Amino acid sequence: DNSLDPHLAVAAGTKEVLFNVFEGLMKPTSDGDLIPAVAEKYEESEDGTTYTFTLREGVKFHNGASVTADDVVYSIERCADTTGREKPLVEAFSNIQAVEAADDSTVVITLKEADNEFLSYLTTAILPRDYDGQDDAPVGTGPFKFVSRTPQESIVLEKFDEYWGTPAYLDKV
Repeated sequence: DNSLDPHLAVAAGTKEVLFNVFEGLMKPTSDGDLIPAVAEKYEESEDGTTYTFTLREGVKFHNGASVTADDVVYSIERCADTTGREKPLVEAFSNIQAVEAADDSTVVITLKEADNEFLSYLTTAILPRDYDGQDDAPVGTGPFKFVSRTPQESIVLEKFDEYWGTPAYLDKV
């Protein structure tokens, strides 16, 4: 059975659908550029080992909770974790030395060594720390929120009215 948890989903079709439900600190544009999403902006240290992200104000999860730096730390640590597996869910995260919430809206990620590709991995979904139903009822920050799933048949999403960015064009898919 294919989990709807964005960090664990394996089927390509599921990932495409979840792309509308979840966002990372960064997200890709249709041109393949990276732009801030859950983050409003970031700074990179001169030596390329420290990234400081300022979270966008007013970003909400589909369950109504506001996104905090703790949620971001949780999401990144979850993907960097090797507990019970040989390698982290996001391989590039093995380069992370520390992820810290400097305050409610600032996250500092320190790398063991500089990596020019690192930002591209920060499209990894930001999840609410205190929610454990991602397998069956995923909650993210994207333009669409999850409504229901019929395995092997369909997934129903609807427009998330409190989305911080450009609203979805469709009310339901």
